[in-house]
Amino acid sequence: LIDQNFIEVTSPRKHDILVFKLPLFKFETHVGIYLDNNQILHHLHEFSVTENYNNAYKRATTHIFRHGSLT
Repeated sequence: LIDQNFIEVTSPRKHDILVFKLPLFKFETHVGIYLDNNQILHHLHEFSVTENYNNAYKRATTHIFRHGSLT
């Protein structure tokens, strides 16, 4: 992502990419987009869903990336 003008940040803003490590896996396997107002969009099973960016998702977040054009 660094080569594509993304930078790693510490707290999410609208349009940021969230990378998750789910508890059953040894490495990151899941991503979402931070929509704003503590909401995320991600693909869960067969459907994309909008959910609260709750404490479980916050704990599972390993990286937050923002495109350089949004800084």
